Amino acid sequence: MSDYGERYKQAEVLRKSGQFEEAESAFRALWTELSNPNTGWRWIYCLRKLGDGREAMRVASLVAEAFPEDAWVQREHAWCIYSQEVKSAQAQKDVGRTAYFAQKMLDMINDDLIKKQAVFAVVDTAKERGKWDIVSQWCDQLDPEQLSSEMNTFGELKSMSDRERWYYAKVKALVHIKQWSDARQLALKARESFPRKDDFPRWAAQARAADGDVAGAVEEIENLIRRGN
Repeated sequence: MSDYGERYKQAEVLRKSGQFEEAESAFRALWTELSNPNTGWRWIYCLRKLGDGREAMRVASLVAEAFPEDAWVQREHAWCIYSQEVKSAQAQKDVGRTAYFAQKMLDMINDDLIKKQAVFAVVDTAKERGKWDIVSQWCDQLDPEQLSSEMNTFGELKSMSDRERWYYAKVKALVHIKQWSDARQLALKARESFPRKDDFPRWAAQARAADGDVAGAVEEIENLIRRGN
């Protein structure tokens, strides 16, 4: 058993140093010798990092069947579903499949990062398909105040923050499904958080006009134009 513990420590050093091929082999051997959740989820993790999605899914199902209540096993299983199923459905712009597998992730474990990735996967796919009712429904699963307001960074590229991304999706969805009162209220709230963005006051004015106050909406748009944009 002491030898097992030493080999476990060595495998973990390999995993943490990014030597996933060697770590995967070591954790696979450890699992075969003595199955436990700590070895299992690390084995799955290494397979994911190696890009072996099918094998990662197979092993995740195996480990989850043996230890269904372990949070780390559930977490890795959910990430396997995201990598193997959700991303594939997104690439095919299949809203139904994306939502189905995203919901499986949500049902599997309560984890903020997993929840955010699953929800935005459905929101983005539904936006592309113009399914604005689905966009609105799935946005409601996230609290924008709990999302980061810091811009996302991908290498040298930057994109809007998760909070701004949520507001864009939700307000635009409300406009498309013509829930004007809610759309205006949320657009004005978004404007407070992102005062330099023109879309939120523009949508607020559009909602005001659609609700019957055209003169007030025109005034808001004129003010927006005078701002220099």
